[in-house]
Amino acid sequence: MRLITLLLALVIVAGLVVYNKNALLPGATDSKQTVKEQAKQIIDNAKSSASDIQKQMEQEQKRLEQYSK
Repeated sequence: MRLITLLLALVIVAGLVVYNKNALLPGATDSKQTVKEQAKQIIDNAKSSASDIQKQMEQEQKRLEQYSK
């Protein structure tokens, strides 16, 4: 059980790193957008990412439940 938990945690961390790898780099500056518009876009992207991660977590949970039966 510990091994499954460890593997699940590693998969989640790896997924987060791959999914957010561009967050480590500075964003491209776009002079056509105001700071407020850029902030709103970043927040929308974060919400989208959180939703995607939640879906992935639910899928992983379903897989674990199937394997444990």
